[in-house]
Amino acid sequence: MLHLLTKWHLEDDPLTMAQVETLLSLLDGLLTEEALEGFLIVCSRFVDEFGNHRTEELANIFQTHRI
Repeated sequence: MLHLLTKWHLEDDPLTMAQVETLLSLLDGLLTEEALEGFLIVCSRFVDEFGNHRTEELANIFQTHRI
C-alpha cells in the first residue's frame, strides 16, 4: 500500500509517510486505494503547529479496535 503514497503524494515528506504508516497500523490491512487518496487530501489537517501529527487519535474517534 505504501507504493500508492508516491502515486498520490509526490513529495518525499517524512511526516506524511509517518501518518500513512500510522493509518496502516490502525486499519490493519483494510485500507483501500480510494481511502488512502482521501486521507492524503485531508492528512495535513492532523498536523499541529509544532510539526507533530495526531493521526493516531483517529483510533478513538472511529473506534478502529472494533470490527
